[in-house]
Amino acid sequence: MKMKLVCAILFVCMCPEGCKSGNSEAKAVANQYYDRLGTHCGDRYLTYAWGGSLFNLSMASASGYSGRGLVEDNGSSVGVIENALSDADKLNGIEWQGMMYMQGKTERQWSGNGWGSYQEDNNSQVSAIPMMKSKGTWYYKGLGGSYLTLDQVPSPPQVDCAKYAK
Repeated sequence: MKMKLVCAILFVCMCPEGCKSGNSEAKAVANQYYDRLGTHCGDRYLTYAWGGSLFNLSMASASGYSGRGLVEDNGSSVGVIENALSDADKLNGIEWQGMMYMQGKTERQWSGNGWGSYQEDNNSQVSAIPMMKSKGTWYYKGLGGSYLTLDQVPSPPQVDCAKYAK
């Protein structure tokens, strides 16, 4: 009995975030969000919505997606951070809440004439986006503080990988 308890405690303490079923579902849903906002070009992720920001997406839309605001992340991965639910949250039907973010190793911006210099990507936590699951539906915090379903998140046109080659 004691050995099983020790093993269970060690597993919980050593388990990476994906081991929790709520976090693995949240991470899959976060990936859907970022897939909607950008294009994977091999190991690169190109998006008009830098850091998943819908503000930057609206700026790019206003310019006709001419490349203004286009960002390339290299070696990117999506992560989630779970927040504890209060009793009131649970009674209101919230099943999961937290933040999602994309972390790249390096990033650079398209200037109109070509790619700028690579920089270390240190902005993932700054640009974390609130998300939650309530009554079986996932929501992302959008502009103005309202929560949107995936279908309500604006989707820019897919980026032509060849046009913005390395």
